[in-house]
Amino acid sequence: MPSKTKKHSKAGSKLSHSEQTASPWSSSSWTPLADLEVSEEDLLCSLDVPSRKYHSLIGKSAFVGRVTDVAADSRGCKIWLSESSMVASSLAPGSTVSVSLASSKKKLSSNFPLSSLADECARHLGVESVDKMVNKMGNFFVLATVFPSCKLLKNGVRLSSNLSYTMGCPALGRIVFVYPIQCQ
Repeated sequence: MPSKTKKHSKAGSKLSHSEQTASPWSSSSWTPLADLEVSEEDLLCSLDVPSRKYHSLIGKSAFVGRVTDVAADSRGCKIWLSESSMVASSLAPGSTVSVSLASSKKKLSSNFPLSSLADECARHLGVESVDKMVNKMGNFFVLATVFPSCKLLKNGVRLSSNLSYTMGCPALGRIVFVYPIQCQ
């Protein structure tokens, strides 16, 4: 007699501890900046060069947060911040922001604190990176829609799965910059 298939509830869409261990966001062969001792002030000061080059996408007033969760069942490129962080950063719910990853400590010391998204994706997929986008803004920034979340702590950041994949599945604890896009 064939066994009955089990129906999955919506509550089951959250990743269990064992599933998180196998998820692309929980493990990384690369040591995230979260493990290194770098202050938020140092990170913001390091944004001088990219803020001159990409002034509409990053600035010294960027929100600095850490990836704490990935929404597995969300659509579109979305990012969630704590309500207090959104207020402090003057971010309106539903507004468009640029999101970028903080680079490794080695690159941070070379005056360019942003990680190449092409390199991040290549690292995640286990392929060799091609330097065709080295100085292009699409190599460092992703546009996303920002929303508040009462479940996040002060510097916590939740990424939609689409945003996470676009950024190369950054490890939990990875530092991100969030900056409001100015509409003209």
